[in-house]
Amino acid sequence: MSTHTTHTEVSETYFCTITCYKWLPLFEEANAYQSVYNWFDHLKKDGCKILAYVIMPNHLHCLLFPANKKKLLNKLLGEGKTFMAYNIARNLYKQSKYGLLKELTNGVQENEKKIGKKHQVFRLSFDARICFDEKMIEQRLDYIHYNPISGKWNLADNFVEYYHSSAAFYEDGTENEYVTHYKDVYVVGTASESLAGDSEGGNEVRKKKQKQIVEFDGLLASEFLAGDSEGGEETERGGEYIGLIGLPCPPDQNHTKWTLIIVYSKKKIIILLMSKFGYKLEPKNNPKLNATI
Repeated sequence: MSTHTTHTEVSETYFCTITCYKWLPLFEEANAYQSVYNWFDHLKKDGCKILAYVIMPNHLHCLLFPANKKKLLNKLLGEGKTFMAYNIARNLYKQSKYGLLKELTNGVQENEKKIGKKHQVFRLSFDARICFDEKMIEQRLDYIHYNPISGKWNLADNFVEYYHSSAAFYEDGTENEYVTHYKDVYVVGTASESLAGDSEGGNEVRKKKQKQIVEFDGLLASEFLAGDSEGGEETERGGEYIGLIGLPCPPDQNHTKWTLIIVYSKKKIIILLMSKFGYKLEPKNNPKLNATI
């Protein structure tokens, strides 16, 4: 799916690819790997979790989990491409790589020249595909992490050793400030057991699962608890909630297992149906219920 497709879903995992113009190794030539990490910082501020990534000399792959309804995937990726393109062009100028710059200038379409575009740094479209289940996510993880030693590439002796990748985070537990483990956004499958107080759970596990589920969509939780989209006292105090109830539901017609989640504070209650694929509000015609507990 290209940029011509508007991706409106939030709290879904997307496998995304951004490719340099003509597959030129622009990240390498411009020494612009840091521009990707700077973009990751912006993604985190916009409520988008980075579940995995690899930055290759001429393209990048990443697993993204956008959770902010005000910043959809197209906008996140569009802003990222603009930001990285500017840094790549600037670095090429600094390094006096005028031949490459001329090639990028020649790639700009006439209609974009009229609005001031100077360089075609990336392909016009990006690829974004939803991962529908854990198996698909793990397949994409392997594809991402093995990319540096696959096909023509021989960028490391071992895929875990490639620096511009989240492989070491998953394989060795190496700390990575940009990455959230994909299982941390799919806690619902085990949350109901912990909330029910199973033999392996207990109060500490239950409290941890409660916190994870409430933070599953921070924007949603803060809006609900504050009572409006602008925030408020409860949001500023970290979203004070009294408790959470998790009840397993029978599988639906697509064999998806859902858990009924009820989060409540002193003033409000919110009801969600959640699965490892995301959440949906219930009832649909009145998603935010006002109630006195």
